[in-house]
Amino acid sequence: MKGKTLLLLLSLSIAISSISQQVREDDYKPKNEFEAEKYGPNPKKVTTVSTDERLNRVVTVEYKTAGGKVLRKKTFRKNLQNTWEITDTCYNREGKVLDDEKYVFDSDNKLVFIKWWFLNHERNSEGKYPAREGGDPLHPKRVKFLEDRALNEIKEIEKELMPSVPDTPAPCDKRQSCVPKMQLFGGYSYLNADFGNERESFPLGAQASLVINLSPHIGLGPDISFHTKTIDDQTITRMFFLAKGQYNFGNYYSIDSFGTPDLSNNSCVLPKIVPDLHVYVGLSTERSVIKIADERFTSSGSGFTFGAGVGLHVNLNKNIGLGIQVDYLGTKFKEADEINSDVRGSAGLFFNLGNAAHEMKFGRGYSEKEN
Repeated sequence: MKGKTLLLLLSLSIAISSISQQVREDDYKPKNEFEAEKYGPNPKKVTTVSTDERLNRVVTVEYKTAGGKVLRKKTFRKNLQNTWEITDTCYNREGKVLDDEKYVFDSDNKLVFIKWWFLNHERNSEGKYPAREGGDPLHPKRVKFLEDRALNEIKEIEKELMPSVPDTPAPCDKRQSCVPKMQLFGGYSYLNADFGNERESFPLGAQASLVINLSPHIGLGPDISFHTKTIDDQTITRMFFLAKGQYNFGNYYSIDSFGTPDLSNNSCVLPKIVPDLHVYVGLSTERSVIKIADERFTSSGSGFTFGAGVGLHVNLNKNIGLGIQVDYLGTKFKEADEINSDVRGSAGLFFNLGNAAHEMKFGRGYSEKEN
């Protein structure tokens, strides 16, 4: 039973290796007269890229004669620990090994082992490379030459045959990359407010806010509004200076026909409509100016403000949209015993700032790419 299991594992490893293997054959142009004489006419260069049984990436380069005899074989192995092993073996036409070199680099690209002319040199604590078999260490200039040559070959292999694959962000990161970094809102604002023992409407007003998105759903930022009204000879101005916390509904990723999030690609969905809930804390000020004859009498007050509201954003495209919101704002003025209860309604434009610089899909059947 044990033998059958080992045989099965061996078969699986061979199957996996063969599936992930890529082979390319090119004509090889000798670099000098020595190589031209060694390889003869029409030599070939066969490159194989594969994954071994330990999931290490392996690139093998074989230099062959036109008749198929391998005269040189170089193997580049990139381990999962991000270390490199390079072997370089030369053969004569009878298949005898003429030279066998090996280089090992650690994860910091430091050369830690050299096999040179059949002697094994290992880096010691002093940075020298003595041979295990005895004898003088390799000369520093020789080490530098071999190290630079091997590193250049690694760079060429990585660039041509092992292109770096960008890290795949986690789903939350991918969704976050679709969300605008900031949203700037500005527009008209109407206020219905407590004024003494009565309710007064402030038809002239404006509101501006900036929400910085900390995540796909949560944002923070400042909110300012200005409201004014003239009653006979009295002009009343009420202003709010608030800190805003906002929770956005809506998904910034694809939903398939079964309602399942699709995170298989790098495209983002910009929702058509995004409702939100928000809360406020801050300061409210009121200024009253009464004009009697040619004189002006001014009074003012301020107090702590808290509140909450709901909003709705309608994206016209990935950069701009329409926004409306209704808020309750309660203010405790210093001179008053009761809390002023105000209702604020606003409508205007908002701007998505800092969109992701890749394809964004807007709703269904519409897409555009940011430059």
